[in-house]
Amino acid sequence: MRRTVWLLVLILILGVATVVRAEEAVWAEYPASNYAPGPGWPQGWSPPPTPTGLPEGRQEWLKETMAKYPQYTKWELHILDPLPAWTQEYPYWWEFDYTMCGNTIYLYWYPYPDAGLVEETWGRNFGGGRTISDACRMEPTHFIVAARERPEELVQADLRLDQFIDDMDASNGSLSRAFGDGVEGSPEAVAVFFNSGFASRTFDVPAYLDTRVSRVRVPVRFVSELMGAQVDWESATGQVRIHFAAVSREINRVVPAPGESYETLFPNGFYYPDSLRFRLQKQTVSLPARTIILTMGKPEALVNGQPVPLDAPPVEIQGRTMVPLRFVSEQLGAKVYWVGDQPVFPELDGSLSGTYQVHIFTPFYPLFDYPSPYLERSAASM
Repeated sequence: MRRTVWLLVLILILGVATVVRAEEAVWAEYPASNYAPGPGWPQGWSPPPTPTGLPEGRQEWLKETMAKYPQYTKWELHILDPLPAWTQEYPYWWEFDYTMCGNTIYLYWYPYPDAGLVEETWGRNFGGGRTISDACRMEPTHFIVAARERPEELVQADLRLDQFIDDMDASNGSLSRAFGDGVEGSPEAVAVFFNSGFASRTFDVPAYLDTRVSRVRVPVRFVSELMGAQVDWESATGQVRIHFAAVSREINRVVPAPGESYETLFPNGFYYPDSLRFRLQKQTVSLPARTIILTMGKPEALVNGQPVPLDAPPVEIQGRTMVPLRFVSEQLGAKVYWVGDQPVFPELDGSLSGTYQVHIFTPFYPLFDYPSPYLERSAASM
């Protein structure tokens, strides 16, 4: 990840390749200037075998992709040949990638430097990342910079991004990381994300859009416990008691670097903030104790003993209490964003994906103030 982010910065510095408009993909040569003279392969290392086709997993992916995008009626597989000269100087592996051009999906294998082995053997660093300037042109598919010492500014930027990712993952309760791109929900099964983690797959009853009240309902126990609350059910009274204990925690909050703003943290349509444009600031987040009592079918809640009206009372679905997500989440200090039937997340081919989604962000999320440019600009705060 850190090599990719470094390269994205270098691309901005070096400029974008000339755009070529064509109906067939064009592969450019790897510029020799991308590589400092190398000492040759490490002792005992031998080149990996050249790929001869697509493994089973890639075949399934291709089948699903062509079904999803019927405008692509054929595909071609390419293997870079001959190998660039630098492969005689540095160890490498075979990397797989693709682009969509005209009516064709172009698949290709190409050598990519074994950055870990290069660093371990010679103490040098490679950076790599996508530099497709047009859907039909690769120049080259991944830009590989010379192996040389990196400026301290870039080293610190990598450390910041690594810390941000660690903090983001720690805030979502070890859910699988996800930002919403490529995930299509439905009114009957709304996709729920929690601090950039995919929460829906942990639900035993799907979240759904209650069209009568225009509110998304979720299983109260699952979503409340994700946020650290304790949930108790009293069958005699038909009441759900959600208790969130007072908590105070020191976190690393993302703040814009001098001269930047939250809006400028995400260049090139990236899902992570640019590590050169933000800083991490230690902050203490304190949330007060809060007790919420919900009664089945009753359009009113008790919050710390005080009545609060509900626009969607709790209901029972498949033996689970389903509650309006917005009310519970905001009572526990979270932000909620709604993506309806209009997708907001960009794909590589220029299309948009992601429908019928809810995104929850708690104050412990490092980018709580501006969690995603696509959600801030395009989604509706619920």
